[in-house]
Amino acid sequence: MNMLFTQTQVGPYPVSHRVVMAPLTRMRTDAHNVPGDLMVDYYAQRASSGGLLISDATSVSPLGFAYVGAPGIYTDAHARGWRRVTNAVHAEGGRIFLQLWHAGRQAHPANIGGEVPVAPSAIRAYEHSAIHDESGQVVEVEQVVPRALALDEIPGVIEEFR
Repeated sequence: MNMLFTQTQVGPYPVSHRVVMAPLTRMRTDAHNVPGDLMVDYYAQRASSGGLLISDATSVSPLGFAYVGAPGIYTDAHARGWRRVTNAVHAEGGRIFLQLWHAGRQAHPANIGGEVPVAPSAIRAYEHSAIHDESGQVVEVEQVVPRALALDEIPGVIEEFR
């Protein structure tokens, strides 16, 4: 137990102890998948001086959402929301790493503007996806068969992340 509260290094970043908050799926964004007040409070409450938090899985693309309420990081509004979160964590003396994510076959058309999800292959995931139903309630539904990414689309995917 002595080692738990000793300093260590995570890449170039020193941390004061080895208690790290693992990434958790909280589904707490505001409209348009933007981190809002609820996420600011959530992460600030869990920050500690010299500690490290790892964020929710955060979509890098509008086609990369597996469930409602997941955060994004591909618009200016997303970046502003995450800036508020990181500022709150830093104010508590902590560090936060952003977990980047594209859901691939875990995405659902209801969460990505009606598009068929794109994945490495056209194989349906057997898990369920959280979506809003017609009345706005969050419900779980079966996944759909994704569309396989075509070879000629790869340069566009790469360009999207530059």
